[in-house]
Amino acid sequence: LLASSLYFRTLPAAEAHVAVAAGEDGQVFVSWDDPQLLYSLSSHSPDGGSNWDEPVPMSDPTTAGGDLPRRLHFLPLPGGGWLRLWETSLSCGLYQQPFVAETGTWGAPVRVLEGLTGCLDRVNVYPLAAGQIALWASLRSGEVPSVLAIWDGGRWSQPWLPHINFVNPATNRPAALDCLVAALTGEQVVALGCDSRGDVWATFSQVSVGNLLPAGTSDWSPLQTVSDPESESGAPGLVADPQGRLHAAWAQSRPNSPAEQPLFYARRDGGAWSQPAQILRLGDGGPTNTPEFSFDPRGWLHAVWSGGLSGQIYYSRAFLRDSALDSGWSVPVALPAPQPAGGSPAINLDPTGRLRVAFTIPLNEDRGVYLTESSDSGATWSAARLVFIAAQAGWAAVQDTQLAVDTSGRLHLLIVRGSLPPSTLPLGVFYLRSTDDGQTWSDPQLISAGSAGFPRLAATGSGEVHRLWVQPGADQAAVLHQWSPDGGQTWSPVSTIPTPRRVEPNLGLASDAGGGLYLTGIEAGQQDSASLFYLRWNGTQWTDPQSLALGYAADAGSGATAILLPGGRLAVLSRVTSFAGLSTGLHVLAYTERRVPAVDQPASPTLTPAPTALATATSAPSPTWTPIPTVAPVAPPAASASNELWLRIALILAAMLLVVLVAFQRLRSSRRYP
Repeated sequence: LLASSLYFRTLPAAEAHVAVAAGEDGQVFVSWDDPQLLYSLSSHSPDGGSNWDEPVPMSDPTTAGGDLPRRLHFLPLPGGGWLRLWETSLSCGLYQQPFVAETGTWGAPVRVLEGLTGCLDRVNVYPLAAGQIALWASLRSGEVPSVLAIWDGGRWSQPWLPHINFVNPATNRPAALDCLVAALTGEQVVALGCDSRGDVWATFSQVSVGNLLPAGTSDWSPLQTVSDPESESGAPGLVADPQGRLHAAWAQSRPNSPAEQPLFYARRDGGAWSQPAQILRLGDGGPTNTPEFSFDPRGWLHAVWSGGLSGQIYYSRAFLRDSALDSGWSVPVALPAPQPAGGSPAINLDPTGRLRVAFTIPLNEDRGVYLTESSDSGATWSAARLVFIAAQAGWAAVQDTQLAVDTSGRLHLLIVRGSLPPSTLPLGVFYLRSTDDGQTWSDPQLISAGSAGFPRLAATGSGEVHRLWVQPGADQAAVLHQWSPDGGQTWSPVSTIPTPRRVEPNLGLASDAGGGLYLTGIEAGQQDSASLFYLRWNGTQWTDPQSLALGYAADAGSGATAILLPGGRLAVLSRVTSFAGLSTGLHVLAYTERRVPAVDQPASPTLTPAPTALATATSAPSPTWTPIPTVAPVAPPAASASNELWLRIALILAAMLLVVLVAFQRLRSSRRYP
């Protein structure tokens, strides 16, 4: 006996949704719908049905909401492995989870086969070559009674809704088959159905099952879940090393302890992501936000983030070979700041090996934007230099920071005017730049007022600077764009980027050495389903719009982070929401990549640290274009000339003293011996 209930007595057999599946290694699953709790349960046997585990519900009875998982099916994969597929009770939406053998748990639920117009019934699975499976199922509603689809190990094919028509040889009249059932023999489909008179007909396909399906190709690789699907994941930092390996870090918390948010790390090498590993935790706990990564050719990974109870800016580093170990990272240190508070750090490494971190102090008297630097790979940091005084400008808060350095060494900065808490509404995007290594900065230039925010900044390899931001609208937000060909002196007119449907504001922006830009982001479709949109800047306009259904949900916290890899690959790490049903929705990180036009990236610079010591910043009036007067340092050549002059004078004096001593000795000798 696997399960019993008094409510089974009145339940029609077709509504029990009992299903059984057996794998190649003796694993057996039985699933059914509980008639009282109204969601699916399952039981597992590891030994071919001799012994059974206790039934496991698909939902937590204490937290399950109204949209419950029902009609659960287990799909065995050739060579081992499982998928489990189910519907939700309020709709016919199909969701799927893979079994992760490394952890012994089920992966993040994703929505699949979204193009179906009916609800699945009588699901049958058949193994195919190369680890694929074919799924044939009846549809309880919709235009056709059946559906056929193939799982290729990474994604489902476009579903085929079979229409089988023929000419009845007895009447010489056209006929169509309904009430279809099918099976696979090898790679051929055998189908039985009934015509309008109730006669039963049989047929089989003349081609393999794969050739029956409509051709469906995608420029994007199959989606991979990077973070723990049972934890809440924050926005990620993403960086690539010269070998094309990807490194990601994000804050992660368990639902039962949301205040504990250590940083987790994963690496992608050889086409697969490593299991997430905790690398950094602050002793006082508190939230962790907006981690940013930088890689330097000496082999260091540099990480900055806002964390702790007061939200300071912290820094840590690790050698590349040790980055997956918590012991490989240095003890987090708070970067210099006038007060223990900060947000929105942005890190940059220039060709001389100088690390720069721009950050905000969002509130209080010291609110503004600050810059600190390190010329020794993060071992020591300069005092925080004031870039913008928010209080003097009459700002209540500062929200965001974006930093870029162009090919001529000019620094570019985008910042966002913020609102007083508890409001998080942005109040406009502003631009600043520096032409003297951040010693002086221009006055903030208003780019867009109102509730504009979420800026993105890119300095391309061709010398252009691009700035993007999001302007909310009545129906959907608009993504706006400007670019400068001369290092920020002049800018193009503002243009609106043609984005589809409702776009979530956290965008991903990547640039190549030839001046190309790639924009990615999350758009929300029906029932808030998430899709990844893609656009390419060809130098004059945004082209090649594409959209990829992700199988997750979109919300205001969704977004994408993009980076270019060697060989013409665009890597995208998306933050999306798993659908409710198993539990409350959690943000997870999902990865995909695609080919883009290959552009030779510049070689990794040979880092030559600047020989001068970093200056200690002090408070100054509001920066202007006129450089702040400083005491001119004594140039090294002048110092060398001065030393040479003193040496000559010393030699002359020594020679004169020698002459005087010789003359004195002769004078004494002449007096003794006349």
